[in-house]
Amino acid sequence: MKYVVGVGDHRLSLKTKHPSLVAVLVAVAANLIMIFGSAWLGLGPALGFMARPYGWILAAQIGMPCLALSLVWIFPRWYSLFHGATGRFLPLQGDDKRVSLIAFFFPTAFTLTTYYEYVSLVNWSSGIPFACLVGGVFFAAAAIPDSDLRTKEIGPRIDLAIGVLLALAYGYAAVLQLNCVLDQSPAAVYRAVVSGKSDRGRGWHLEVEPWGIENEVRTTKVPHDVFKSVQTGDQVCIVLKQGALRMNWYTVQACPWNGGPILFEAGGSL
Repeated sequence: MKYVVGVGDHRLSLKTKHPSLVAVLVAVAANLIMIFGSAWLGLGPALGFMARPYGWILAAQIGMPCLALSLVWIFPRWYSLFHGATGRFLPLQGDDKRVSLIAFFFPTAFTLTTYYEYVSLVNWSSGIPFACLVGGVFFAAAAIPDSDLRTKEIGPRIDLAIGVLLALAYGYAAVLQLNCVLDQSPAAVYRAVVSGKSDRGRGWHLEVEPWGIENEVRTTKVPHDVFKSVQTGDQVCIVLKQGALRMNWYTVQACPWNGGPILFEAGGSL
């Protein structure tokens, strides 16, 4: 793209560093779809038209960044996953050479903060090796066509750190979902006594006395329906599963729990 600037009888041709208008429009549309699509997956169960959204969430969280990665490889001069303009009007973009597709990570953020907030890994660090493997491969694939990430300037170094963090978060969310959604292991059910309740801060929490493999009191976040159904001194059911990747996980359910879907917030279940 070129701009022609007229000064008196002279005309100066300047080659702009800005992304093309088509690239910006595509990125704006894609980023909006990511933001509102993630919210739709979260609100769907609450509105009653998506009782079990976790297959869709898995597909969106893993697939959308891969789609963005494909765009980066096909149009390396237009797009980057970790830096660049975010769809602002062209004259306000400064020296940005590429358009950022960072909003494609919105499903990852919602996965870790909303969709799986009632799932607890028995050993949370068990997912780190898998997350590093998946995130490392993804980051390398995104960095290869993006030459700006390999410069020695301060800005790209910050982008590099952001990219590493996003890739690791993507890997951890993908591993967590695959471990839970594809889990076909039989559930082990333990009963535990509720020693306290709290609805301060974000969400609803129960203090649960030791049970099975847990040897100390744990504060666990639970769905609102479970929180309302029990009082201090009541029992809750701990549903423990092995995980498809052998990362043991559990969630707190109202008793009695005799099988069937594992309830999460807003009607979602596994």
